[in-house]
Amino acid sequence: MSKELKIVFATDFTDAADNAIQYGIDFSKALAGNELECYLVHAYKHFVPYNNTPAITVIENESLKEELKTRLAERSNELQELIDVTPIFKRGNVTEVLEEIVADKAPDLIIMGTRERSAFERMTLGTHTAEVIKKVNCPVLAIPLEAEFKKLKNNIYSRL
Repeated sequence: MSKELKIVFATDFTDAADNAIQYGIDFSKALAGNELECYLVHAYKHFVPYNNTPAITVIENESLKEELKTRLAERSNELQELIDVTPIFKRGNVTEVLEEIVADKAPDLIIMGTRERSAFERMTLGTHTAEVIKKVNCPVLAIPLEAEFKKLKNNIYSRL
């Protein structure tokens, strides 16, 4: 039997991501009850030190990679009390990883945290969430750090 609502929670283990996950769980349950298929995703990027040489050295930090995998497994286990969630750990930037997951899993929604940045930071650096919204072919619910879920009064949900 297939589940009603497929949700991808993107995490970078920050307070903003944790808040978005909690908000997303409450929101998703309000829409679909326990008929959820959920994925907790962390995108892992290699460290690329820049220097004055023509070639860029890519450093594979195995201990960091294992630490992040462990954190993802721990967070996934914590969430099991609230929802059935499958952890996904993939190498790449968050946009590329989410594009792959959308192609493979066909989720109904991606839920990500976002934190307030200055106008200068947004113009020069952008945000991961903004890039995902622009480039990934899936609806994205961007949750600010200070957001708290309140009961849904009226809602309409439809899949195309």
